[in-house]
Amino acid sequence: MEQVTSQDSSAPRSLASILLPTLAGLSVVLCLPPLVTHLESRNVAAAVLVFWITLVNLFNFINPLIWPTDELDTRWSGAGLCDVEVKLNLASSNAIPGALICIFRQLAVILDIDNTTLVPSRGQRRRRLAFEVIFCIILPMYMVVAHFIVQPFRYYLFAISGCVPSFNSSWLGILLMFIPPLLLCAVAAGYCGLVVVRLLKYRQQFSTILASSHSKLNKTRFLRLFILSTTLIVIFLPVAIYVFTRNLGYPRTTFSWSSVHGPEWSKLVVRVPTQGAVNFDRWLNVGIGYMTFLFFGFGSDATTMYRSWLLKLGLGRLFPKLDLGHLNSSNPGRSARTSSATKIGSISSRVKLIFHRKQSTKTISTLHTRTDSAVTCVAHPSHVDTSQSNEQIVDGRLRLE
Repeated sequence: MEQVTSQDSSAPRSLASILLPTLAGLSVVLCLPPLVTHLESRNVAAAVLVFWITLVNLFNFINPLIWPTDELDTRWSGAGLCDVEVKLNLASSNAIPGALICIFRQLAVILDIDNTTLVPSRGQRRRRLAFEVIFCIILPMYMVVAHFIVQPFRYYLFAISGCVPSFNSSWLGILLMFIPPLLLCAVAAGYCGLVVVRLLKYRQQFSTILASSHSKLNKTRFLRLFILSTTLIVIFLPVAIYVFTRNLGYPRTTFSWSSVHGPEWSKLVVRVPTQGAVNFDRWLNVGIGYMTFLFFGFGSDATTMYRSWLLKLGLGRLFPKLDLGHLNSSNPGRSARTSSATKIGSISSRVKLIFHRKQSTKTISTLHTRTDSAVTCVAHPSHVDTSQSNEQIVDGRLRLE
């Protein structure tokens, strides 16, 4: 069963139906290099973040090509594609803020000099992996399962925008679908604030801390990742608040499993003409894709990858300078020495940082002890044996000779 709202039988293609797939397709291509570089560096949270941004823009590229106008009744119903797409779009609403939480947490851990270690323990690695699995995999999959509970019909089919999930307007729908993304964005904003506090606190030791950490982030990579993640949470938190409050404004109904999952539940598709308009979140995702490329597409890892791709295409003969970037790779002994020196320098920095922290703690403890002793001597000068010490009390003050 398919429900059609209203539409023009001779609807022309709008400018948005042309711009959206064009910009979204380019965004997908531009996000591929950052995705590959993060996968190669095993930066799980950042790779998950870029993956979901790329995926939603892939949908933004496909949908306008299939449903470019309001003539929805003459086009494919989207069966199969939309069933998967609406679930993945819902998963992305948890996956993106979940990945941001993991990124901010890792940056905060790097700046936590009170718990600096030479090498992360097995327990620390397991906790980090468990944290990433929960926020990057389990919570996004929760949205897929929970949506089935409050899904009143198969999906909406919007012109240009394409597949849109349907929700039951009960309080249970609000609780299961709209509160989790809002809470995740709030937690990510909290971790972001923690990173800002530690950056301000240790700004003079920032380079030393990064050198002593066991991460693969240098100062430039750290700041690029932090600024992009901060920009994204500044965008997503207000959007999550807006979506939550807007859905609160709709009339509430009582949840009933039988009424939500009726006999036509798996067949009903509601088609919605839009007169050339596009849902705002589609443009937002496209812009975020370009932003991701601007932050990660010009780094040293990305440019090295571009150069290797061009060389594989045989362009090294036309542009000999492309081979200059591979001189180090052709000299394995030099690369090995550089890698060893980097590791030794990193371990040395960690040792210095740990020693500096312990020495500072010892110095503070000693100062407190001497201060307490001096205060006691001043308060009770009769307790001081000046005959057996080089210390003298002169005018009520402790003097050392």
